[in-house]
Amino acid sequence: MVKSYLGLLTLGKSDFEAIEAYRRDRFFQEALGIRQVPGSVWLRQQLGAHAAAIREHTDEWSVRLIRRSGAPITADDGFVCLDFDTFVMANGGTRKECVSRTYQGVDGYTPIAAYLGNEGWCVGLELRPGSQHSALETHYFLERVLPRVYELMPPEQAVLSRSDSGFDSARLLFQQDDASKTWTAAGRTFAYLVKWNPRRQDRSDWAARAEAAGAFKETRPGKRVALLDLTVERAWQKEKRDFRRVVRLTERTIDRHGQHLLLPAYTLEGWWTNLSRRPRRRSSPATPGTAPTSNSTWEIKSDLDLERLPSGKFDCNDLILHLGMFAYNCLRLIGQGGLTGELAKVAPPGETPPAQDRVAGTHVPGRPVHSQSPAADSRFRPELPGRRRLRGASGRLAGGGPIAMRTAAGTGVFCQGSCWRVLRIPLPKQPEQPRHRLTLPGETVFSGHFSS
Repeated sequence: MVKSYLGLLTLGKSDFEAIEAYRRDRFFQEALGIRQVPGSVWLRQQLGAHAAAIREHTDEWSVRLIRRSGAPITADDGFVCLDFDTFVMANGGTRKECVSRTYQGVDGYTPIAAYLGNEGWCVGLELRPGSQHSALETHYFLERVLPRVYELMPPEQAVLSRSDSGFDSARLLFQQDDASKTWTAAGRTFAYLVKWNPRRQDRSDWAARAEAAGAFKETRPGKRVALLDLTVERAWQKEKRDFRRVVRLTERTIDRHGQHLLLPAYTLEGWWTNLSRRPRRRSSPATPGTAPTSNSTWEIKSDLDLERLPSGKFDCNDLILHLGMFAYNCLRLIGQGGLTGELAKVAPPGETPPAQDRVAGTHVPGRPVHSQSPAADSRFRPELPGRRRLRGASGRLAGGGPIAMRTAAGTGVFCQGSCWRVLRIPLPKQPEQPRHRLTLPGETVFSGHFSS
């Protein structure tokens, strides 16, 4: 049951009814290693009935997949970044459980996700009601995510947690400071970088403060930037601690188009951090990095078709989102293998790749096929759209959906999003398509082949 639905997600389909098209698909069964594909009604009922029991194991599947496969987790300027943020899934016009108004002004859910490393491995993905604030119950989310990061990372590798101003709360700062002390006691390094939320701050007072400290530096005519390194006391549950806050104030008297302003325009930004040094790259407190959550979130909502969740029950939709995290990591692992692994090997100059490794007779595995000729269109599976054109070096489909092709050796090739997979599974021979005779108005008879 779980394997069947995971197969649907990797094909970019989340509706339960989509499983009916694969109940007699031999390739679908052999690729997943199952003997029978369940029906849509039984799949909906069983996932809803056992949602809580299955959800307890889904997070461990992703951690085990990343660890056992030896997936690369690359650092940026010495730190492996852990980015977590919320996003909106529009589910308006429905009566699904816990659908409410989100911060983007639409009805839906507001899940929270955590991504690790430059590759964007998803180590946490949980469903939330649409009206829930970003920082509410996030400490429970971090309690589950941080041990997974601790398990995946080698002891010598430093980790940097990054979050936006929606998570600027004393409770989360205390929690991440406690995690930093725990990691330090174990001989590890854990740092945090949280965007400061300047609630009801007077920009003019900050400008006078920066002017008195002599912190302004002119970066161009009409623009000055001041950096202030402060120590601020925060309190939580009768406990007080000092935290470092880096503030950047930008004053503009001439805009970028050369227009002089009547009054100076100020931009106030700040970050809470325990970094002892200023990184050279954009992850520094002065020039913070942009978390890659938007691209990964787009892939979850579009490539996995999880924008509108299929069930009306909140627990079932939460389970589907957890399964989507595992499917996302599987496709991400395949994509990384196509870029840097065995599938990325290119034949030496002057040598033709083996025939069994050529997709539609044009390219080596792991490399995108930029276009498909009409002759190659006949190699598509009959239940998939008839003609697709691939684009770019990422190998992503122009239509955004999955594709399956028969290679010269008769093996199956699956492509979903930016991920390629070569499966050494013999595909059944496609039967010769019958000729049809259609009687049109006026007794005109047409005879010809119909392609899928």
